[in-house]
Amino acid sequence: MAMNSTVKQAIQFGAVGFMNTFVNYGVYVAAVTLGAHYLVGSVLGYAISVFSAWLFQYFIIFREGGVDSAQPWWRTLIKTYVSYGFTGLILNNVLLVLLLEVAHYEVLFEPLFLMGEVFFFDTPRAMAEYLAPLLVMVVAVPINFVLNKFWAYAKPKADTAEGSSAKVIK
Repeated sequence: MAMNSTVKQAIQFGAVGFMNTFVNYGVYVAAVTLGAHYLVGSVLGYAISVFSAWLFQYFIIFREGGVDSAQPWWRTLIKTYVSYGFTGLILNNVLLVLLLEVAHYEVLFEPLFLMGEVFFFDTPRAMAEYLAPLLVMVVAVPINFVLNKFWAYAKPKADTAEGSSAKVIK
């Protein structure tokens, strides 16, 4: 039995997303470890991982026609950055701020620190800053798939005479 193309694409999107999670998170951790603010790390991780995601999505996942794409590469690249911009920059960073600045979810980790450092984290806040992006992805990834599938890589509608609402008067 053949797999539904949307299901197949969702699985492939998930695999690419899993790989790009390491890219994004690796850049984020490197930036924070080097002393950058967590939002700077988030933006850098976003920029690098979105380009990587676009390469896989454009050339493999949503390319049903092989090299004969329904859209030029530059249009899908722009749309990919816009869709990831919503989830990767706006939504992710709003949720990061809500978790870290409003909800102060680091209090959940305080019991772990009663006896000293946990792993390489010296404070609950440091641990929260490293774990928050992973929590945020649970919300952002499904939204991102929908935006990519049905907008960034959607096949353009053909302008046909039959599809026109104009009527010919005789």
